Amino acid sequence: MMTETERNLIYLEDKCCYFLSQNLIDCCNNYTQEKSAFNNYLCIKRNADPRKLSKQDAYSKAAEFIAYKWLKEELKIINNIEIDTKVYKPLEKSWQEDVGEKFAVKSTTQRNCSFVRRGTNDLANESWTFQYKNKFGPGGLDEHIFTSDDKILNNKFVIFITLEDDLLFENEKVWIRGMVRLKYLHDHGLFKEPIANKLKGLKKTVYDSDLKELKEKLKDQK
Repeated sequence: MMTETERNLIYLEDKCCYFLSQNLIDCCNNYTQEKSAFNNYLCIKRNADPRKLSKQDAYSKAAEFIAYKWLKEELKIINNIEIDTKVYKPLEKSWQEDVGEKFAVKSTTQRNCSFVRRGTNDLANESWTFQYKNKFGPGGLDEHIFTSDDKILNNKFVIFITLEDDLLFENEKVWIRGMVRLKYLHDHGLFKEPIANKLKGLKKTVYDSDLKELKEKLKDQK
C-alpha cells in the first residue's frame, strides 16, 4: 500500500513504457478527423497551424488511453474512470478530467523536446505546458488546474506522459513519467515559466527535471 507521500507524487522516469496498437491509433485518428471540422475556428481565432493541431489532438488522445490502461493495470483503479471521446463544438469545451473524475492527462513528445533540453542545459528531458491565462477570449484557460478550490486541488491528479513521436505509428513507445496530486504541484511551485519568451505569463510549464528533483528530496526526508 502506498504512503500518503507516494500518493502525492509518483515519478517513474523510464520505468513504465507502453506501445501503441494499430486499433488504438485508428481510434485516435477517427477522433481527430471528426474534431478537425471544428478546428477551423481555432485556426482562425488563434492563428494556429491546422496540421500541428491535428497531430496534437491525436497524440493527446492516445496519451489518455495509455493513462487509462496504466491506472487499471498498475494502480488497480477501475471505478469511475473512462475516456471522453466526444467532440465538442468551439467554446463548449468539456472541463471534466481526461480520464474519469480525478485524472487530468498532459502529454508531450520526445521530438518536441529538443528546445526544452537546450533551454535547460540538458537538465530537463521533457516539459508539459498548461494554459495559464486566456488570450483569445473564454475557453483557453485550464480552469481545472489553476483553481483556488481546495476540494479540487486535493482530489485531482495530473498524469504526465511522453510519446516517442508526434506522429502515431504502431508499436510507438509511450512513457508514463509520473502522476502528481494537483495541490502538490501548486504547493511545491512546480508550475514554472516556459522557456519561450513569447509564452511567459500566458502559459505555465512543469519540467520533468523538477519532478525528479522533488522525488529525490522526498526520498532523502524519509
